[in-house]
Amino acid sequence: MRIRLSMARRVFCLAVFLPWTGAATAQDFEAPPVFEASDWVPADLMSGPGFEVAPQAPNDGWLNRYTITTPDGSLEVDGTEMLELRAHEMYALHALKQLEGTDEFLEAAESAATGPLDFAKNMVLSPVDTTGAVASGVGSFFENIGHSMFGGGSEDEESVVKSILGFDEIKRGYAKEFGVDPYATNPILQDELNSVSRTGFAGGIGPRAAFSLVPGGVGVAVQATSFSDSMSELVYTNTPAALKDLNRDKLAAMGVDSETAGLFLEHPKYSPTRKTFIVDALEQMSDVENRGALIEVALLAESAGDAFLWQQKAEMFAGYHANVAPSGRMIRVATDVALLTPDGLLVAMVPTDHVAWTERNEALTTRTASEQVIADAVAASGGAEVSGIELWFLSSVSPLAEENLKSRGMVSVADAKDRLSM
Repeated sequence: MRIRLSMARRVFCLAVFLPWTGAATAQDFEAPPVFEASDWVPADLMSGPGFEVAPQAPNDGWLNRYTITTPDGSLEVDGTEMLELRAHEMYALHALKQLEGTDEFLEAAESAATGPLDFAKNMVLSPVDTTGAVASGVGSFFENIGHSMFGGGSEDEESVVKSILGFDEIKRGYAKEFGVDPYATNPILQDELNSVSRTGFAGGIGPRAAFSLVPGGVGVAVQATSFSDSMSELVYTNTPAALKDLNRDKLAAMGVDSETAGLFLEHPKYSPTRKTFIVDALEQMSDVENRGALIEVALLAESAGDAFLWQQKAEMFAGYHANVAPSGRMIRVATDVALLTPDGLLVAMVPTDHVAWTERNEALTTRTASEQVIADAVAASGGAEVSGIELWFLSSVSPLAEENLKSRGMVSVADAKDRLSM
């Protein structure tokens, strides 16, 4: 089995901001490189229990593509940031499988067929006969039903019945103990997390108790995972409906109009986690005007990979604002967004691995915004005249790509990950 876990095959920034001037002179091209994966990925994430990363990582001019092999199939992953996340998840996956093999969980599995989830099936098929006992359980009950049944929700949220019964709370608890995102888009992890949570739910084994049952402990798994900061705690402790309300209130406080906010919060390609992290990044830019511009263009996401890229971009902007220079406002230019500093510098964020000057990338420059289009966009937003453009990259830019960007009036800031980290 081969499973595609793709980030977007396109990157938004360069497709908008090239060319700045018409004076490009560098025209040679280079073939997309093929890297040794170990040059990009820490050794403990190249292999571990039940997974191994293929030794070579071809680059498409933007992102490296990695292949993770597991007993359950192969994962193709675009981008080093996503690869590291997936490798972390593999450690947790191994621990979850160990848990399923314990005597306590094998016993719990026997009761799963007659446990609460069997009641859930009956509740759906015969609601009149089975809902009486829970009808008085009001409060957030109807709020969660409304979100699950009538709201857009993400493709990774739990069904209405599981939300009613509290299964989603148990699953979030298991995800927290094993250090993973409860709404991860990794299908192998989701299958295992659902299976373990369902068994624990039916057998009465809580997340903390389950954590202690894993042979040898799961310290390595948890220490290897990256989903463990204060924002993840918000995801763990709130239902999707509660997160939706929190994020709506934050967007309203930023001045994002209710229609745009509503479309974003109902967007099916953004998990509750992605939405929460993006809103948090924007909230940290408290003095920046027009932050809703990023939400507007983020609505164009067509995949979970696109959503991850927009999260990266939002966090890069927040890092720039906090660590590099304060920014006056956010500017929408066609299908992308940039920061405009008080002195007129337009700053765009490009969450790539390695940028090579390929024919494909050069072709993008013939279909992109002109100097006048950018100037008009800035003027329409109430910004000052643009004094220059910088492109900030998480990782490397080839000398040829840098030369071509420079010939188009842009400054490349490569290997900026540490400078933009919050």
